[in-house]
Amino acid sequence: MSKLPVIAELRTQRLSVNQLLLTAQVAGEYLRSNHASQTGTLGIRWPRNFITFCLDEHRFGTPEIVSLARALTDTGPASNMEPLGEWFLKHHRHGNWPLRDLTLLAAGLVCDTRTERSHDVGNVLKEFLVEVARSVLARKKELGMVEDKDLARLFNCLSKYPRNGRHFPVIKSVFDCSLKRVVALCMKGDMSPMSLSLIVNGMGKVMIPVTTVEVRRSMKTIQDEMVKALDRGRQGWDDSMEPQCVPNLLNGFCKLGCLNRQFLAKVDPCILPVLKDSRHLAVLLHAFVKAGGRQIVNEQWKMYLFECAGNIGQWVSAQAAACSVGHAASLGLATDQLVQSCDSWIDKFTLRECLLVVEHLPEKMLQDILRRARIVSGTLEEVSDLLWALAQRNIRCDGMDTLIRNSMINAGNQKLHQFGRLAKLAGAAGVLQSEQTDEIIAVCERVVDELGPAAFGIDGLEHVLFALALSHRQDVAFASRLLNHIGENDRRKERVSEELWIVLMSVDLDTSTLSNDTILSIVSIGKIYACVEWGGSDGSVLNLCAPSATERIFRCFAEETSGLN
Repeated sequence: MSKLPVIAELRTQRLSVNQLLLTAQVAGEYLRSNHASQTGTLGIRWPRNFITFCLDEHRFGTPEIVSLARALTDTGPASNMEPLGEWFLKHHRHGNWPLRDLTLLAAGLVCDTRTERSHDVGNVLKEFLVEVARSVLARKKELGMVEDKDLARLFNCLSKYPRNGRHFPVIKSVFDCSLKRVVALCMKGDMSPMSLSLIVNGMGKVMIPVTTVEVRRSMKTIQDEMVKALDRGRQGWDDSMEPQCVPNLLNGFCKLGCLNRQFLAKVDPCILPVLKDSRHLAVLLHAFVKAGGRQIVNEQWKMYLFECAGNIGQWVSAQAAACSVGHAASLGLATDQLVQSCDSWIDKFTLRECLLVVEHLPEKMLQDILRRARIVSGTLEEVSDLLWALAQRNIRCDGMDTLIRNSMINAGNQKLHQFGRLAKLAGAAGVLQSEQTDEIIAVCERVVDELGPAAFGIDGLEHVLFALALSHRQDVAFASRLLNHIGENDRRKERVSEELWIVLMSVDLDTSTLSNDTILSIVSIGKIYACVEWGGSDGSVLNLCAPSATERIFRCFAEETSGLN
C-alpha cells in the first residue's frame, strides 16, 4: 500500500465484510510502519473514520469486530478505537462473549505498546474496560482455565484503567480472582516470558500497595518458578527471550515490593537477552534504583547493566537519556558511554531532567545544562536543587544569576511553601558567590519576620546563616535571632554543622543578644571542632564576640566542664 484509501471512494465500491477486513489489515500494517509519519493529520484520524464507515456499511458480528480491532490496533490515538468501544457497550451481554474474544478485543482497543504515562484512554474506553472486567467476573469458572496469553492480554489492558477511577475496585477484583490461575500456570511450566512480563507489569500497576499475606506468598512462588524456568531454559526462558520482558518483569516486581537482593542473587543475568532499546534500559535502571539501588545490585547485575548500556542505540527521548545517566550513576556504574549519548539531548531537557544529570556530567557539559535551565525555567524548588548540586561540586557557571533572578520573580507570583528549598538556594548562592545572595537572604528575613524561624527548620536556618556568613551582608541582629532559635530548639546530639561553625567564625556576633542555650551551643561547637584553645592567650573564641560577652562565655564553659574535674 503506497497510501491510505479514501473513505469516500470505498463507499462507492460496496465492499464485502472480508474485503473490508483485508483493507483494515493492510492499512494497519502501513500505519504501524515507518511510513506512518508521512500520512499527516488525515492518516492519524483515518482508522476512526474507517471503523465508523465499516459499522455503518455492515452488521458486524463478534468475530468481525475482534478482527477489525486487531487489524487497526496501535495505529494512532486511543480515541480512534472509541466507535468499537461504543459498539461493544451497546451490543454485549454479560456471559455471551467467549473469554478469548473479550481479551483479544480489549488488546485491540487498548493497545499494548503505549509508553506515555500521561496518556488517558478516554471516558468511552474506560467504560469499555469496566464492562470487560464485569464480563470476566461473570465467568469465574472459565477464568480458572484461561491460557497465559489471554491472561496477559487481560491484565495488560485492564491496568490502563486509572487508579483514581470510580470503578477501579471492579478492575482490581479481576486481578485478585486471577492470581491463583497465574500461580498455577507458573508451577505447571505453562507460562511464557512475554506473558508473565505483561502479567507482572499489570499487577504492579493495579495490586499495590501489597497488603495481604496471600499476595506476598503468591509473588514469592511466581519468582521461584521464574528462576526454575530460567535454569531450564525452555519455552523461551533463555537468551531468545524478548528483551522487553526483562524490564517489564523487574519493574513489576519492584512496584509489588518483591525486587530484592535475595531474588536477584538467584537469577543469572548471563541467561538474559542484552537490552538494545534505550527505553527498556531506562525502565530497568529506574526499577533497580527505586527498589534499593546499590544495596540490591550485585556485581553480575552491574556487568549486565554495563553491557546493556554499551549496546543501546540512540536514545528515543530526553527523559530516557536523563534517567539512564542519573540512575546508572546512583547504581555505581561507569556512565561515560551514557553521558556521551546524552549530550545531543540536552537541548530537549526539562529542568527536572537537568536535575537528574547535573551531578554526573563533566564540567564542560554543565554550561549547556545551565543554558538549558535558563530557557525552560522552573520552580524555585527545582532551581534550588540544581544550584545546590553545582555548589556541592563548587562549579560556577555563566547565567547562574539570571536563573536565580527569574526563579525568584516566579516565586514572588505564587505562594511559597517549601521554605527549606529557599534556604538551600540561599546556601548554594552563597557558595557560588552569586550576585543574588543578598536578595535571597532578604527574602528569608521577610519569611522569618512573618512566620518565625521555625518555618525553615534547623537545617534550613543553618543554610541561611551559612549564606549570611559568605555574603557581604553583616546583619548581626538577624544572625543572632536564628542562632538563638537553633540553640533553644536543636536537640541533635553529637552532630554539629560545619556550616554553622563557619558562621560563628565569620560573623561579628554580639553575644549580649544571645541566649544561654545559644552560648552553650557555641561552646559545644568549639569543643567538638577543637578549633580554639580555651585557656590560650589568643582568645580565639572571643574574637567571635563583643568584649562584653567574654565573661559569659567563660562562665558557661566553666559550668559545663566543672563536673569533669
